[in-house]
Amino acid sequence: MRRLYHLLGVMVLSVLWSQTAWSASALDVAREFTLKTMRGDESALELWLGQDQEPLREMILAAKNPEDKLDPSDLVFALVEEKADTAVVNVRGQLQRTKAGKTAVGQVNGRIALARKDGLWKVKSAFFVPDRETLEKFWATQAEVCLRNLVSAQEMHYLDKAVYTRNLKDLESTGFSSCPDVDLVITKADKTGWQATARHKKGSKTLSYDSAKGRLQK
Repeated sequence: MRRLYHLLGVMVLSVLWSQTAWSASALDVAREFTLKTMRGDESALELWLGQDQEPLREMILAAKNPEDKLDPSDLVFALVEEKADTAVVNVRGQLQRTKAGKTAVGQVNGRIALARKDGLWKVKSAFFVPDRETLEKFWATQAEVCLRNLVSAQEMHYLDKAVYTRNLKDLESTGFSSCPDVDLVITKADKTGWQATARHKKGSKTLSYDSAKGRLQK
């Protein structure tokens, strides 16, 4: 009987040790979750909430390109709240993105909420607060894409009609569709050329195009 109790005691201690050894802390889980996000894990991306998550999502999904890499090594994780079954981890710092040999740096300010069930921490939600510069770059990029699409549509329209147009609806036959978040205005158009401006509704930067110069002015 004593031998049986000893055996049971060893088994209980083994189970407790394994749970302690293999149950990652809230901080570790938050860090691993962020790394999964950086790798473009869709299940992780779906947990990021908020209105301005698209810059983060675009940057991460673009990083799936072998030539486009994200370096999260400068991110700092801090446990700001931990209760019996809930915890909150802040993540701040710089996220470096290398593309075609060029490195861009964006600021990251995020908050990750976790809950503990059966002794294991799991991420419930995450919120990304991009800095203004990152958002401005993202919005300017959207405006630029829309303006470049307009350039292609105008040239196709000119080949068919021998004239440029100031009406965006006239360009629908070319497959062009206006961008809902970008204010796109054709300020001048005739047989000799055309001009236009583009600005994201949330951004402060206005881009312009002049067919006489043949390039975008930023």
